[in-house]
Amino acid sequence: MQRSDVTLQEASFHLQYEIGMVFETAHKLSEKPDIVIYNALLESFIIHTRNLVHFFYNDPLYDDIVAAHFIFGWELIRGPKSTILRQVEEEANKKVAHLTYQRFTGDYIWDIAEITHQLRQVLRLFCQKADSARLTAHFLPYVQSLVNLPPTPE
Repeated sequence: MQRSDVTLQEASFHLQYEIGMVFETAHKLSEKPDIVIYNALLESFIIHTRNLVHFFYNDPLYDDIVAAHFIFGWELIRGPKSTILRQVEEEANKKVAHLTYQRFTGDYIWDIAEITHQLRQVLRLFCQKADSARLTAHFLPYVQSLVNLPPTPE
């Protein structure tokens, strides 16, 4: 379904929030807070990462906002979902977002540096390809500041 530029601008504000939460919580996690704060930050990081993975790689369910709404042919441009992003999506569903028996099976370590590296790659591509008319005015500068992206050409 086609969305208007105005609707996508509003959606990009919420996308900007998701991106901010991933990269800001990743930064805060590196400060090694006490265990309760660490767990809250880690859960926030994982849930917002899961939302971004869904945004970039999955088909929309119901009224989901996805990258394909912003960029025609996104599915062909973006490339496949990396192994670590596939894993974090599954682990987030089974070990954070839902109370499941898989929570206590196997060891899992969230590789925050690698997860954010993978997200940076797809974010660079999204920022290069997205029509700025579909984004809020502050979207690109904000995202670029968070992920250290080079400025996009005018």
